[in-house]
Amino acid sequence: MSPDQGSRTSAPATARHHRPPAPALLWALRIAGAALLAAMAWIHLDLWNDGYRTIDVIGPAFLLNAVAGFGLAALLLVTPGPSWAGWPPSVR
Repeated sequence: MSPDQGSRTSAPATARHHRPPAPALLWALRIAGAALLAAMAWIHLDLWNDGYRTIDVIGPAFLLNAVAGFGLAALLLVTPGPSWAGWPPSVR
């Protein structure tokens, strides 16, 4: 017998039930994500104010990144539950 064919016990196939994360954990992760997005947006806005606005392509990109970061941070906090992210998983 080869090593990969060792004695195997055949366990009955059972459906695995996934428990969704606790709502408090989801909110904590959403708040942390929104805070990180807002911090990134603030940094880009501050750099844009410090002189990046005068650079041809990078200046408008930094401003767009700041606006998008603040918008996505707000959107992360106001969207409904995580069903769009795949919870609860479909059980077949």
